[in-house]
Amino acid sequence: MLDDFITRCRTWPLIRDVIEFRENLRLEHGQRVPVLAVNQVLFPGGSIWVHIQRDVYGHLLEAIALDQRPIAVCLDRMLNGVPMQDFEPYGVLAQVTEVRGEGAQLAVRLQGGSRFRVVERLRSHGILYARGYRQLEVIAPCLPELQAVTQVLKLMLAAESDMEASICESILQDAAQTSYRLAERLPIATSIKLKLLELDDPNTRLTIMAQFLKRERLLNEKATLAI
Repeated sequence: MLDDFITRCRTWPLIRDVIEFRENLRLEHGQRVPVLAVNQVLFPGGSIWVHIQRDVYGHLLEAIALDQRPIAVCLDRMLNGVPMQDFEPYGVLAQVTEVRGEGAQLAVRLQGGSRFRVVERLRSHGILYARGYRQLEVIAPCLPELQAVTQVLKLMLAAESDMEASICESILQDAAQTSYRLAERLPIATSIKLKLLELDDPNTRLTIMAQFLKRERLLNEKATLAI
């Protein structure tokens, strides 16, 4: 059953390499940062590709990538499946690491940094901006009763051929990294992923995902691997 689950994981549209999280993006107090509203949740330390229209954000993102300035990546607010030109108040500060494309549409790779809490929304010349502050991470090991959840992630990471063993172990030793790497791999609703991002306690995130894994019958009621 777990092998089938991991096989399904490989078909999900996300970046398979895991980037060790390092804080390298400066954010001055009260600084205005551009916001990229996307249809997926980017987690700290993760990486996603998004497609944007060159005529709106193209030159800005290319400049951000060149200068290594931060951009806030937030989930786009939707109404009946239609973007509202607004964004959720939680996201991450991200770095543009790659820009591809020469036509009207660009493919942009974003690397997640610190969680970001929006306190003010702004708009200028069609570009969304925000002022806000970083949310610090809770540094903690995974609780003993959640070790089976970390084993699920360990098996998933082991199935990814480009995952280095040292990176895998460093992730599993930290509850925040474990919760983020597992959340981006599980087929849970985007709205739930956003709620997980908002939570401060990484072991609370893992507890919620343990409930999901139980429903998928990958963990039994005693929170041990059901294999």
